[in-house]
Amino acid sequence: MRRWLMLIGALATVTFLSTSDRAGTDVAKLRPVQTLWVSASDGWVTVQTESGEVGVGADFASAVKNMEDAADSRIFYQTAEYLLLNEEALPQIEQLAQYLRPSCVVCMTEGSPVLEKVAQFLEHHRAETTLQQYRSDSRKLPVLRTAEGRMTLVQ
Repeated sequence: MRRWLMLIGALATVTFLSTSDRAGTDVAKLRPVQTLWVSASDGWVTVQTESGEVGVGADFASAVKNMEDAADSRIFYQTAEYLLLNEEALPQIEQLAQYLRPSCVVCMTEGSPVLEKVAQFLEHHRAETTLQQYRSDSRKLPVLRTAEGRMTLVQ
């Protein structure tokens, strides 16, 4: 009798799973992020990715929501390797930590970086402070300066 109940339970589970409406995410609609730039000014936070998505809001979470609402795909933040912040955006770091992996490299910015080129530049110039390191011991962040199309990293 016990075997029959287990068999009926297994059959019911298989039937349920095969007929239920499971909405997955199409891989083609995922947009992985490599570089994320967060800037704040006049009470507004702006979030930009290297692939051109932009969002604006009163804080990081609302800027991300604004960016996601405008995007034609699902933005995948856990792939971010580099996080850039201007000084005014630094208070948003705790919200950022909820979206990004702890090993994401963090830099302050001066000027407006060309996001498409930042990853390649930082791979060769080795900025090493991660999000986890900054949050745990408040290390001084390296500064990525951009002027006249040139980038320099000050550690």
